[in-house]
Amino acid sequence: MEKEFHSLADIFPLMEGEEFETLKQDIFEQGLNNPVVLLEDKILDGRNRYRACVELGIVPDYIHFRKSDPLAYVISQNLQRRHLSETGRSMVAAKIANLKVGSNQFQASANLRTLSPVSQEEAARRMNVSVRSVTDARKVLDHGIPELIRAVESEKIVVSQAASLVNSSSETQKNIVLSVESGKTVKEARIIEHGKKLESLCEKEIDNPTGLFDVIVVDPPWPQEKIMRHIVKNHGDFPGKKQSNKDNSGSFHAFEWAAFSNKLIVGQRLHPEN
Repeated sequence: MEKEFHSLADIFPLMEGEEFETLKQDIFEQGLNNPVVLLEDKILDGRNRYRACVELGIVPDYIHFRKSDPLAYVISQNLQRRHLSETGRSMVAAKIANLKVGSNQFQASANLRTLSPVSQEEAARRMNVSVRSVTDARKVLDHGIPELIRAVESEKIVVSQAASLVNSSSETQKNIVLSVESGKTVKEARIIEHGKKLESLCEKEIDNPTGLFDVIVVDPPWPQEKIMRHIVKNHGDFPGKKQSNKDNSGSFHAFEWAAFSNKLIVGQRLHPEN
């Protein structure tokens, strides 16, 4: 019968890819040197060793956790073995700070009932990261799509960059993750997505307004030299000059965005003659 993973163990990401294959090869050659640790008959420490043993057809040795602070134990054991970057540690800290100690998921354990809730400040201190990084990680966990969360936990995308993506649509987040996995930087991936949006807007048919208006707002497109020309086709330069607006049937006010001396003038008012 397969063992379940304890909630505390899951605050650290599982090993994947080459890292896991190396562990599995070591257990195949040397055997299981460290037993799997259980709490409430669930794996508190040794999830990766357990997975490797299952795949190799080896029955692992088990011991039961007997100490007073399982959270501190999990953190200590994983930080000793894993070489996590600031991004990886920030994601762990965000999970630690979100633990609802005393809730139903922990009521069966006397050890866990004696634990106090962990603040973001305390979680940041334990994982040696800034509170800002923990806040960013919490945003990713709460609002990021699963693909983005996995990309951060595997350290393909740094947590601060991922936090800036969570307000984007799920499709945009997914496309950026795919671009990063193909070798692009996050900045390059965002430029590509922005270019796609501009192209989509250019393809839309826009109906010209009809009728009489007392106020007209003019917001012409401005030069965007930073956009790659090979991405946004036919993207011309716009000088942004003020244009005269006249209507022989009567007066109106025109408001136009205009760049002048590196400043932005908003709501410039024009009074055309009748």
